[in-house]
Amino acid sequence: MLRNKIKKIAGVALLSVTIIGISGTVQANANNWQDTNFTFNFNNSQKYTAARPKTDTSKLYMKCESITPNTSYTAHAIGCTSASSSDRVDCSKGNSYSFSKAGDAHYMTSWVKEWNYGYARIAGNPNYGYSFSASGKWSPDNKAGL
Repeated sequence: MLRNKIKKIAGVALLSVTIIGISGTVQANANNWQDTNFTFNFNNSQKYTAARPKTDTSKLYMKCESITPNTSYTAHAIGCTSASSSDRVDCSKGNSYSFSKAGDAHYMTSWVKEWNYGYARIAGNPNYGYSFSASGKWSPDNKAGL
């Protein structure tokens, strides 16, 4: 009789640990991967996306959906301490990505989270010294887990 009670208690404990483990896994994968629109109106100067919370160490994602013909820009990861802060720290370690046509998309390496910045943004730099625009979508984390 005592042996059966111990088995039941052990079974309930094992089931509880399993359920908690599954719940923790789902929560850990629930990162900030939803895409947000961006527009860069370049006028011979660097532009930035809005800052968004960076919740994990996955790569940033950017997809160019529209760009002025015969132009291009490069982009890299930026870290900052809050959504409204003016601090902009290059967290790319030299990794930059080129966008020259609609459909160009990149998973962008960053060290935003590793360097303890709570927010990420992307800096875009025009490759030409005149005015043009580019727009698309970006996210600070990615659901692919890259």
